[in-house]
Amino acid sequence: MKAIDGRQLKAGRMILGLTMQQVGEAAGLNRNSVMRAEGKRRLPRFCWAGDRISDYLEREGVSFDIEGDVAVIRFA
Repeated sequence: MKAIDGRQLKAGRMILGLTMQQVGEAAGLNRNSVMRAEGKRRLPRFCWAGDRISDYLEREGVSFDIEGDVAVIRFA
């Protein structure tokens, strides 16, 4: 499942101990795109930057889910 909230993206980045610049480079984005995606309370349905960041974080072991009405993040 993709991240639905910019706070999930930020939490995933922080769990991995990465900077916005590092995530941007790994996801093929610039730092500003990462900053904008992380700042959104609710990611738009089609947010290519959010999708690319989410895909990268998932490859690194971070997973996103929803439990009830709560967006959660896990690291395996």
